[in-house]
Amino acid sequence: MPATGSIKYTVRISGEEEILATLKPIFFQFAKERQENEHFGDFVIRAGYVAPVTSGLNFHS
Repeated sequence: MPATGSIKYTVRISGEEEILATLKPIFFQFAKERQENEHFGDFVIRAGYVAPVTSGLNFHS
């Protein structure tokens, strides 16, 4: 599914605690709002956390 908006924010990771603090609310949102049989990667695109990759040539655009 295509994302409905822009990317919500950029994350700079420096350690395990920061990774967990960043991902924890996203995991809780995924648990509450995921669609039937939706995978985590599809959810973060649909929710606008990351942009979809439509071609290997625009992976970092």
